[in-house]
Formats: sequence, structure tokens, C-alpha cells
Amino acid sequence: GYPWSYLLIWVWSIALMLVLALAASVTALRRRDAVLTAVALLASVVVVRATISGSEASAPNPVLSRAVTAIVPTVVDALDPNDRYFVTWTDAVNLGGFGFGMVDELERRGVDVAVSPGFGTQFGPHRTVTARPADAQLVVATGSAIDRWSRVPAVREVVRLDARTPAERRASSSVRAALLRQLRAAGLDDLVPVVDANLYAVLYDERLTTSARDLVDRLGVLGAPVAVFLAPMGTELP
Repeated sequence: GYPWSYLLIWVWSIALMLVLALAASVTALRRRDAVLTAVALLASVVVVRATISGSEASAPNPVLSRAVTAIVPTVVDALDPNDRYFVTWTDAVNLGGFGFGMVDELERRGVDVAVSPGFGTQFGPHRTVTARPADAQLVVATGSAIDRWSRVPAVREVVRLDARTPAERRASSSVRAALLRQLRAAGLDDLVPVVDANLYAVLYDERLTTSARDLVDRLGVLGAPVAVFLAPMGTELP
């Protein structure tokens, strides 16, 4: 399957702990004190190194991070501080990344937010809309989903932003064009319209070549425009 980075990083950490535990177990019968000291020293080195690396870490998706940071103040200003908001998202590019970021940042600024029951594990059951009703719905849309939501009656656009630099926009257009050419050349015409609707649905397709998969990954990192809409509870795309 696809090597998701946020899962792969823990595989490495767990593998390292397994190796350390195995080494300690195998040699503990011979020289217990020496082994424990060595393991403690090695663990200290690993912790220090991880701390240093963590302090130098950068955002894995800078376009997404820039966009969320930029639009949150405008969104907060448009909300009633006494209301609870049910945050939903139609994220065609980042697998819900914009929605997750919006929930985190809104709550950090004191907004009472709720999520779908399906996200109760990630956000906690107390944050689901079934735990306590919400007063209005806040929709985060990216890419082609923006125009679709803008045509829904009774929906008001709060903010819209393309946080990509001019160079990133040009790169995104170039990568998208190359991806579409490869899909058509491989006879995967059914995936062409899916690129703009749900990029990661393309990534999951087992028919995808390695080259095309790299282009999908790159297109996701380059990001897309994002918009936030305020809607009555229960509003859905037609």
C-alpha cells in the first residue's frame, strides 16, 4: 500500500524500541548491570537526538498551514461567540487536512466547535455534534468544491484564499497537466474527473503507475484554494 508518512514515522520508532528491548533481553542474563547501563545511555542519546530533530521540524504541508493561519481570524470575526458551530469539510486535495486544521485553530481561539460523529475518535466524543447540538454549520471547501458550495442556497461565503505563491500555482498547473496526460495515456480516463474532485481517491487506485502516483503526491503538497462558508444546520451539497 501507499507509505503514509504519519504512519511510517511510528513504524520506525516502534522498530527501534523492539530492537532495544530484544538486545536487552538477550544479554540481560549475562551482565545485567552493564546491559541496563548501556540501554539507558542509548535511550538517552535517542531522546536527545529526537528532541533536537523535533525543534528543527517544519510543517509537512506549508501551503495548508499558511492558508489556515491566514483565514482563521476572518472566520472568528464572522462567528457569534455564544453559538456552537458544526464544522464540516469537502476537501478535494488534502484528505480533510483543512477541516482538521480549522477545528483545532477555532477551538484554540475559544470557538465552541463540533464535528461529525465519525470523527469522535480523532477529536473526542464530547466534540461530536450528537453530544451537544450546534447552532450553525461551518463548511470548509477546497479546489473545485468551492464553486459547488457557492451555488448552494442559504450558504454565505465567509472567506476565500489561495495561499499558494505564483511559482506554486504555476507548478500546480504543470503537475496537474502532466498527471492528466499520464492517466489518459494509461487508459485511466475514468480517473481524470476525479483529480479535481477527490485527489486522494486517485492515489488509492491500484492501477496507478509509480510515476503518476508521484505526481498526485506532488499535487497534494502544492495545495489548492480554500474557502469557508456559513450555512444552516444540515446543509449538504446537492
